[in-house]
Amino acid sequence: MILGQIVFNRLTRCLKISFTDAHAMRTRIRTITAIVLIALGALWSLQGAGLIGGSFMSGERTWLVIGIAMVAAGLALLMQATRR
Repeated sequence: MILGQIVFNRLTRCLKISFTDAHAMRTRIRTITAIVLIALGALWSLQGAGLIGGSFMSGERTWLVIGIAMVAAGLALLMQATRR
């Protein structure tokens, strides 16, 4: 997280992006990342529960747990990204 912040700060300075633009860009990136985490987590949860078949993950409890954890992480990131 700290390394990502350092890279982000240097990138915004190099590209001469204002603080408000950098904040908006950071919010968009976090929101998109959160949505991807939620979507993949939901898919993996459904596969792990055996509701979606056709994969080596189907019916495996491990993928159910991993999917639920990803959805939780995505929701936490989305809440952080959208708070003011």
